[in-house]
Formats: sequence, C-alpha cells, structure tokens
Amino acid sequence: MLNSRPDEFFTGKETMDLEALFPGRRALFFPTISSTNDLARELASQGAAEGTLVVADEQTAGRGRLGRRWLAPAGTGILLSILYRPAWTASEAFRLTMACSLGTAEAVKAITGLEARVKWPNDILVNGKKVGGILAELGWEGERLSYAVVGLGLNVNWDVTTCPEIARAATSLSIEAKKPIDRQGLLKAIVEAVDRRYALCLSGKSEELRGDWERRLDTLNKIVTIETEAGRVQGQALGVDAEGALLVRDAQGQVQRITVGDVVVSSGL
Repeated sequence: MLNSRPDEFFTGKETMDLEALFPGRRALFFPTISSTNDLARELASQGAAEGTLVVADEQTAGRGRLGRRWLAPAGTGILLSILYRPAWTASEAFRLTMACSLGTAEAVKAITGLEARVKWPNDILVNGKKVGGILAELGWEGERLSYAVVGLGLNVNWDVTTCPEIARAATSLSIEAKKPIDRQGLLKAIVEAVDRRYALCLSGKSEELRGDWERRLDTLNKIVTIETEAGRVQGQALGVDAEGALLVRDAQGQVQRITVGDVVVSSGL
C-alpha cells in the first residue's frame, strides 16, 4: 500500500508556507473544511480579491459536477479553489474551466512526467482513468460575471484500491508514476500554470487557449453517449467551439452542440 503521507506539505505551518509559495497573494489553508469552493464563494461575496486561494488537506462535503460527492482522504490529494473576477459574459465563462484543466494537465506533466488528458468537460485523466476534476461555480451581476470560483480535486498519493466503489474508473498520480509525488511542488506548479493560461485569456488569446485545450481532449474522434437535460445524444465527438461546447455528429449526420452533459465514451474511430 502506498504511504498516505510521503511529504511534509501539512506540518502546522501551512499558511506561512502558502504565503511563501505565492507571494503577494491571499492564500488560506485548512486541515479540514467542508468545501474549499464554499469558502471561496463566501470570500467572494465579502469582496475578496481576484486570485484568492483556498487549500485544504481534507473536505467533509467536497463535490464534483452534478452534485456528486468528491472523495479525498486526508493527506493524499490536492484540494484547492481559486477566485476570479473577469468581466465576462456567460458565453465566455467556460474559458476558466479550459484554463484550469489545461494548466493542471501541464503541471502534472512537468512534475510527474505523466501525460494528462482532459475528458470533456472537466475531468483530468491519466492512462484513461480519472485523477481529478474541475468544478466552476459562478456569481452574476446582470449578464456579467461578478465572480467565478474554480475548484480542483486531484488524487495525488492515494491508494484508490482501498475504495472499490471508484477503483475501476479512478487512479492517482502516485499509482501511475509508481512513486510518491511532492504535493507542495505540484501545488505550486498547478497554480502557476493556471495563472499563465488565465493571463492568456485576458490578453485576448482565447482562441490559442481553446486550440491547446482541444488538442488535450481525450474525448475527440470517439463515439460518445451524452445524457443531457433534453435527452440522450450519441455520435462522434468532432471538436469544441469557441465557447467550449462539444460538437457531436449524431446518427442522422446532424452536428449537435452540447454545453452540459454526462459523457460516456464508447470507442475510438
């Protein structure tokens, strides 16, 4: 069994360590918290600055997309949320999920050597299994964003075989790399990579971001089944548009534009 605490990330001096890792940035650490996203949203409503970072060693009410529970034993993962305040419309908001998932995948490669892919819209995969997920939650002022909180849960040094309910579809970085991973180094790399990708959005290079994200997608050129509010869509995943929507050619040859849905990949082509 893998050592659940192979690093000294959480030693009682975490807030000081986070401030040293991210100078000039408000960075809060909690050994245990209900949800990093919930606290970040609360801080947003209180006027917290863009870039505020919330990190936890354990969540008691962590969640993923569609209200699913996010499992993350203490001492084994990276759990973080970042507050953003771009003056974007609803059609632009998905750029944050692109930036955060792409930055995370790039950081995983840099620190572990593992090739990370993205399953549309927000799962991080290594060797076809899920190692992490992104959850964006938005606040609005009229038709523009007031704030956005993007959360990341990443399985780093967790032996997922101890949790049979998810072991078939999930893995961890340490399992795939066959060695413990330095969580502090990975955390720093993730935040810095995500910052670079977000800056690209703000500089007007969102098409470059979309193209890089599309090339990282594991979903494309495969037969997929997607459960949407309007019903089930099945067909070939062709690509994504400027807003990150998945384009799927159905059995009738029509291209369906999917903005929200649960994707099951059937096969490659």
